[in-house]
Amino acid sequence: MDPCLVPPDQPNATELICASAPWAPTTRLTLTQPLPLSAGNSAGAGPPPVWALELVNSDRCVFGTGTVSHVGSVVLDYVCTSGSMAGGLDRNRQTWTVQYQRASSSTLQPLAIRTAWS
Repeated sequence: MDPCLVPPDQPNATELICASAPWAPTTRLTLTQPLPLSAGNSAGAGPPPVWALELVNSDRCVFGTGTVSHVGSVVLDYVCTSGSMAGGLDRNRQTWTVQYQRASSSTLQPLAIRTAWS
């Protein structure tokens, strides 16, 4: 299951909460032994990765894994519940945007992001 989360202030937590998307049901996992800290995500440099998006058109998208599509130089690394794709996340303005490709289209359109989870 990915992602699985623990509160950042509890590095020795014995339970994880896992979900495929913020709007999906969660699963609680109880650990029988501590997870190796070396396998966890570090804070790293730069902004935290964005795991999921809700767009102004009400479509919901999660960061995909595996092979992704491209339109020109835009990597469509978000898979949306409608069957559409999105990518090219732009955080440079107060309202973030993403390039959105409808399932039945070959073109991109910029859409504002209503909510982002990281």
